[in-house]
Amino acid sequence: IVLTRDTLSRMWCAGEVVSALRAGVNTIPVECNDYVPPTALWMADLETVWTDGQISELAGLGVRLSDVTHAYTRLADLPSVSL
Repeated sequence: IVLTRDTLSRMWCAGEVVSALRAGVNTIPVECNDYVPPTALWMADLETVWTDGQISELAGLGVRLSDVTHAYTRLADLPSVSL
């Protein structure tokens, strides 16, 4: 997963991260120079990152905000590569 400062705030990227980690896909985070890991506070406020419509769209695909938080926490624990 190529991580920029915006990657994890994009709803489709969130859905793909959740899906990949759920499916056990081997994942290597690649951190670009502008990447800033999400803080616990940012993840606690995920409902303010996306609109209600976006959150509903993710939910319709089986992805809840708690799934995103869990996936982002797992992603942070993976060994990464920096660019």
